[in-house]
Amino acid sequence: MQTLKFYTTFEIDDQTGEAKTEAECQELHYEKLKSLQKGVFKYFREDLLAFSLTNIATIDKRETLVKHLGDLSEERLYALAEYLHLVPKKEENANNMESSDQIKSQNFSKNLLLGKLKRI
Repeated sequence: MQTLKFYTTFEIDDQTGEAKTEAECQELHYEKLKSLQKGVFKYFREDLLAFSLTNIATIDKRETLVKHLGDLSEERLYALAEYLHLVPKKEENANNMESSDQIKSQNFSKNLLLGKLKRI
């Protein structure tokens, strides 16, 4: 499992094909989180205001993310995952009801978001 985790989180520069340094990976991660915070402030302000105003260095930990995402309803978690393009839009997914029910589960959405947002 450790080998799989290593290779799935191995960052490579898209232009040169060389491995990125830890500092480059961290900077890229923080830029993504900063962009997410702006989007959350714009579209999910009523649910995640504290998340959007929190220091980036504290929100990239799993425990903190669980705290912020824990109170969201299944519907809002799915909407956030949809905003991040992690799941298909509801309209696209309506034809396949079985997978739709699985994807819409609160636990699935939360784990998907946690995996995407936590620091590696």
